[in-house]
Amino acid sequence: MKKRMISLLLVFCMLLALLSACGSTGASTAPADSAAVSAESAAPEAEPEAAEAPAESEEAPEAEEPAEEGSEEAEAPVEEEPVYEKVEVPMPISDSGDPISMYLLLPPFITAMVASPTDLTVLGQLQERSGLTFDVTVGNYLDGQTDVNLLCAGGTYPDIINHADLYASGIDAAVNEEIVIDLKDYILNDMPNLLASLKAYDVDAIKQITTDSGYIGYFPEVYKDPYVDNFAITVRKDLMEQAGLEVPETYDELHDVLVALKDVSGMQFGLNKDGFEQTLLAGFNVKPAGDANGMIVVDGEVQFSGVAEGMYEYLQLVRDWFSEGLIYSDFVSYESFMLNNNMTAGNTLFGNGNSNAQTMQEAAVNGIELMAIPYPKKNPGDEIKVYGQGTIVRSNAWSVSTQCSDEALEQIIQLVEYIFSDEGTLLFNYGVEGEGFEFDANGDPQWTDLILNYAGGTTTAAMIYATATPAEYLPGVYDSHKFDYGYTEEMMAIEQMILDASTGEYDYPIGADYRISSEDMLSAAAMMSDLSTYISTTILSWIHGQSELNEDTWQNYVDTCYSMNLQDIIDIYQAGYDEFMAE
Repeated sequence: MKKRMISLLLVFCMLLALLSACGSTGASTAPADSAAVSAESAAPEAEPEAAEAPAESEEAPEAEEPAEEGSEEAEAPVEEEPVYEKVEVPMPISDSGDPISMYLLLPPFITAMVASPTDLTVLGQLQERSGLTFDVTVGNYLDGQTDVNLLCAGGTYPDIINHADLYASGIDAAVNEEIVIDLKDYILNDMPNLLASLKAYDVDAIKQITTDSGYIGYFPEVYKDPYVDNFAITVRKDLMEQAGLEVPETYDELHDVLVALKDVSGMQFGLNKDGFEQTLLAGFNVKPAGDANGMIVVDGEVQFSGVAEGMYEYLQLVRDWFSEGLIYSDFVSYESFMLNNNMTAGNTLFGNGNSNAQTMQEAAVNGIELMAIPYPKKNPGDEIKVYGQGTIVRSNAWSVSTQCSDEALEQIIQLVEYIFSDEGTLLFNYGVEGEGFEFDANGDPQWTDLILNYAGGTTTAAMIYATATPAEYLPGVYDSHKFDYGYTEEMMAIEQMILDASTGEYDYPIGADYRISSEDMLSAAAMMSDLSTYISTTILSWIHGQSELNEDTWQNYVDTCYSMNLQDIIDIYQAGYDEFMAE
């Protein structure tokens, strides 16, 4: 395993530390919201020189009485979390065009629009500024798992592997099998910018990305602000006003709204194709149960949503609504994006849960004004306890292969540090000043017409001409608010409503599954495969009324799930949870 780290970046950071130790008292030039160099990497401060002994004529101060045991004075001082700051990263890294080989997953529609991956502004700029030459092999972002596993099976690896976490046995196994290297020591000791980015949250992001074996197998892409993956129900505002309806709070009130609007418009609720609708499940405090993401934690006990009492109540609800014609009858044939497109075009009354401020903005372009409905509840004032976690790590972007040379590793580390610097973060999100963005009077970046008026859409233009989003092919700090430029007050309100919707008390902690060994994770996945098929078939038959749902059939379903190794799966996730919480 490579451990040599004498990079230009480290020299630069040490120089800063030396200058600081020489008695500089000036204010830090780092931004106030930046983080600071980790105490884990900073050199220990020198011992202060001994004070001169007092003159003979001076009286020595009286010795203080020792503090009584148990008093406040006797308590050990609480060690404070060190401050983390970002540093500037000198460029170029190389003046000889040293090659760095990369395997990147890119969407086919993007690769079809550029002659070379380095025609993408961010990659091109990083190559130009660093002095390195990127030798890029492109994989298909839409079939990344297949492509990454084929690469790993081949035995010949580039310096950088994008999304090595898609390796079938997991990132922990990829390190143990010497496909990629453990980056933990480098991140903690030699990468102040990346470390600062990971330490800028109320939760421990380092803990979240550390595997069961104690590895960090990748440089991540992280959110600037923790992202809550919640959505709201949206409805045509003009129809609500026309019918004189108030925003519903409970399931009963939502049912009455559905009935009233179906009578005046004929439109129906667009349920997700698998039958699990996040916006309707939340009030029962359960999650979609198609796979292990349906795990929740109640009072420290891991439970599976698919057999929870709340799931039974949910299924009774959607079965009844379907029988009344309130749910679109052919929902199983529609992908989420198809339902979303119908809604933004005004053709579907209610959204399928993938509705947020961006959805409302897309509808506004079509002349459709939508309004948001919070998660319905069983009773007014009930708490929603699922879907409340804020995600920090957006993607597992770059792993470094074991076939990367020491010199290339040092260059990659400095390159990643540049991407996580303030200057690199601006490039990552907005591109080049004067091309993709300009600064406004407040010093905030604003998109130019190159992005805003691109015929193919703002997001596509940004992907090609300005930023590294949303393909997740680079590490960096992702600003999820960069497309908020056209949001109205109502659109901003839905974002806040989504953030405030849940306490997250029942969420399985982000990163706890990383404490599950590769062997156990593969075992759980294999057992979950057959179980998921059974669950999907059964719940869809209930929703469609093809088989009867009652207490007896529900109990038979629960018993069958446990007979298909459900308890073994839960035990695996319980062990991961227990280990994660004990750290």
